[in-house]
Amino acid sequence: MKVDKRTSPRIDVKLTIMRFGLAMNISVAGMCVIVDDPLPIDYLVELKLSLPDLVNEREESSNNISVEGVVVWTKFSEQLDKYEVGIKFTNLDDDNKVLVKSFIENYSHGNPS
Repeated sequence: MKVDKRTSPRIDVKLTIMRFGLAMNISVAGMCVIVDDPLPIDYLVELKLSLPDLVNEREESSNNISVEGVVVWTKFSEQLDKYEVGIKFTNLDDDNKVLVKSFIENYSHGNPS
């Protein structure tokens, strides 16, 4: 039996990651990304995420955030004919964590902004 080691709620999404790939799911801890070529475990990545029209606490529209992460797994998807890559965020600052959490809550309640 496979044990799920995730500690944060995760939602299925389709988000564009600028110059990188397509995110298939996201949580405040990390995400699964679809890419053309495999990435090695422990590979460090810098991601620029485009979250649909979130409003930050200063009431400014902000939908692009940058995060750093590390590849924790990679597997080939025959269905997609691409690679799925698990990325654990390594420096999601408090402001961006709030934005990702808000996006997840809005999206999971049927209100993708």
